[in-house]
Amino acid sequence: MAPAVGHDPRDERLFLVPAKEAARILGVHPNTLCKWRIAGRGPQFFKVGRRVRYSTSDISTWMSERTYSNTAEYGRDGQAGGRPTVVARRSVRTELP
Repeated sequence: MAPAVGHDPRDERLFLVPAKEAARILGVHPNTLCKWRIAGRGPQFFKVGRRVRYSTSDISTWMSERTYSNTAEYGRDGQAGGRPTVVARRSVRTELP
């Protein structure tokens, strides 16, 4: 398949960044990114030997999937910010007669 006219193959280079840099890009602590990895949340990642790397395009895609135009859209799937919805429980005191 011939490349499209005006297509620059360098635009498809894979830029891999370490987890610390990915966390900086996302605005979260590196430990948060590690927890997301363990839980299967967060952007896709690569293992290069023992090191974890993130593709800048995967980070961008993951962020784009979490773009909202208003607060009513946020949490529509039953989760807010990727966290399970927590329901506060109240303790009820009953007095004996």
